[in-house]
Amino acid sequence: MVCAIGTDEIGHMLSPYLPPPLCPAPTRRFRRSAAIGVERFFSVIDRWLGRLLATCPESECAVI
Repeated sequence: MVCAIGTDEIGHMLSPYLPPPLCPAPTRRFRRSAAIGVERFFSVIDRWLGRLLATCPESECAVI
């Protein structure tokens, strides 16, 4: 079993500052940095999941 808890945590921490902002962020630069960080994080997770799924036969794995 694998659980990528970071996807939930980063969403809770930084999503309020991503476009469209749900609350006022300290600066525009901070919002841009948050967006870049989130994009990079999910890019890494997507690649990781792709490799995991490529090695796991569908008959033996469940993805939720």
